[in-house]
Amino acid sequence: MIWFSLFVFSVLCYVIWAAIHELSHVYMAHKLIGITYWEINLIPKLPQEANSFRIQFASCFYTPGKLPTKKQQAAISIAPRIPDILGAIALPFTCYTSEPFSYFLMIFFGSALIDLFVGSLGMSKKSDLRKASNKLGLSPWWLRIFGFLTILCSIGHLLKNTGWIIK
Repeated sequence: MIWFSLFVFSVLCYVIWAAIHELSHVYMAHKLIGITYWEINLIPKLPQEANSFRIQFASCFYTPGKLPTKKQQAAISIAPRIPDILGAIALPFTCYTSEPFSYFLMIFFGSALIDLFVGSLGMSKKSDLRKASNKLGLSPWWLRIFGFLTILCSIGHLLKNTGWIIK
């Protein structure tokens, strides 16, 4: 029964982290430029372009109160990395909780790593990573490397804390 619960919880975590991801865009936009209207869509969409294979897993829309600067646009695009990094920091500490609660925490914070991984790929020109790097005038590889190193450090600390890696 615990395995079924973990499966259902992992599906629920997709919805939770999709909401966290999109709401972080909305929150950052609200703080930086003010917004008059916003909405999020958590239902995956198939591509609208004829030759595109990019599935849009979630999206947000907002009406800005004022025109954002390039730095503000970059901050809005990169905003989901903040909760993702917090999840990456929290993941190694889940091994200090009792079972089976630790499994649920690992799935929840592991979902942050999945969001960070997908966000660090930034393959599409419309991805958050590409938008932020273009607005900041940076190579997207700097943001990719930072994301991937954060993931590796988080998983490394988790494995060390659980004793799966010999000290």
